[in-house]
Amino acid sequence: MVQKRALRCIYSGESYKEILDRNNLPTLAEQRSKISKEYFDKMKKDNDRHNHLLPGLLKNCAISNVNFAPVLHAEGSDGA
Repeated sequence: MVQKRALRCIYSGESYKEILDRNNLPTLAEQRSKISKEYFDKMKKDNDRHNHLLPGLLKNCAISNVNFAPVLHAEGSDGA
Protein backbone atom coordinates (compact mmCIF):
# COMPACT_ATOMS: atom_id res chain seq x y z
CA MET A 1 0.00 0.00 0.00
CA VAL A 2 2.89 2.37 0.68
CA GLN A 3 4.26 1.82 -2.82
CA LYS A 4 0.86 2.50 -4.29
CA ARG A 5 0.38 5.75 -2.38
CA ALA A 6 3.93 6.93 -3.01
CA LEU A 7 3.65 6.36 -6.75
CA ARG A 8 0.33 8.19 -6.88
CA CYS A 9 1.92 11.18 -5.10
CA ILE A 10 4.89 11.22 -7.46
CA TYR A 11 2.84 10.62 -10.62
CA SER A 12 -0.38 12.45 -9.80
CA GLY A 13 -3.19 12.10 -12.27
CA GLU A 14 -2.23 8.63 -13.49
CA SER A 15 -3.69 5.32 -12.45
CA TYR A 16 -1.58 2.84 -10.51
CA LYS A 17 -1.63 0.46 -13.50
CA GLU A 18 -0.44 3.19 -15.89
CA ILE A 19 2.40 4.11 -13.52
CA LEU A 20 3.52 0.48 -13.21
CA ASP A 21 3.40 -0.05 -16.97
CA ARG A 22 5.27 3.17 -17.78
CA ASN A 23 8.03 2.45 -15.27
CA ASN A 24 8.20 -1.30 -15.90
CA LEU A 25 7.44 -2.08 -12.25
CA PRO A 26 5.82 -5.28 -10.94
CA THR A 27 2.65 -5.11 -8.88
CA LEU A 28 2.92 -5.77 -5.16
CA ALA A 29 1.19 -9.12 -5.70
CA GLU A 30 3.79 -10.08 -8.32
CA GLN A 31 6.60 -9.08 -5.96
CA ARG A 32 5.11 -11.18 -3.14
CA SER A 33 4.72 -14.16 -5.46
CA LYS A 34 8.33 -13.90 -6.68
CA ILE A 35 9.67 -13.68 -3.13
CA SER A 36 7.55 -16.67 -2.06
CA LYS A 37 8.81 -18.78 -4.97
CA GLU A 38 12.43 -17.85 -4.26
CA TYR A 39 12.03 -18.70 -0.58
CA PHE A 40 10.34 -22.01 -1.36
CA ASP A 41 13.10 -22.99 -3.80
CA LYS A 42 15.73 -22.11 -1.19
CA MET A 43 13.83 -24.03 1.50
CA LYS A 44 13.80 -27.19 -0.65
CA LYS A 45 17.59 -27.44 -0.48
CA ASP A 46 18.82 -30.03 2.00
CA ASN A 47 21.13 -27.59 3.77
CA ASP A 48 18.38 -25.01 4.45
CA ARG A 49 17.51 -24.71 8.13
CA HIS A 50 13.76 -24.89 7.38
CA ASN A 51 13.95 -27.88 5.02
CA HIS A 52 12.80 -30.29 7.72
CA LEU A 53 9.44 -28.48 7.83
CA LEU A 54 8.52 -29.60 4.31
CA PRO A 55 6.66 -32.85 3.78
CA GLY A 56 8.63 -35.27 1.58
CA LEU A 57 6.42 -34.75 -1.46
CA LEU A 58 7.02 -30.99 -1.57
CA LYS A 59 10.81 -31.29 -1.49
CA ASN A 60 10.94 -32.56 -5.06
CA CYS A 61 8.12 -30.64 -6.68
CA ALA A 62 8.32 -27.54 -8.85
CA ILE A 63 6.81 -24.37 -7.46
CA SER A 64 4.36 -24.24 -10.37
CA ASN A 65 2.76 -27.43 -9.02
CA VAL A 66 2.21 -26.02 -5.55
CA ASN A 67 -1.03 -24.20 -4.84
CA PHE A 68 -0.44 -21.49 -2.28
CA ALA A 69 -3.42 -20.46 -0.19
CA PRO A 70 -5.17 -17.40 -1.59
CA VAL A 71 -4.23 -14.10 -0.03
CA LEU A 72 -7.14 -12.45 1.74
CA HIS A 73 -7.45 -8.72 1.21
CA ALA A 74 -9.23 -6.10 3.25
CA GLU A 75 -12.59 -5.00 1.93
CA GLY A 76 -12.15 -2.39 -0.79
CA SER A 77 -8.57 -3.45 -1.53
CA ASP A 78 -7.69 -4.42 -5.06
CA GLY A 79 -4.93 -6.73 -3.84
CA ALA A 80 -2.06 -4.88 -5.45
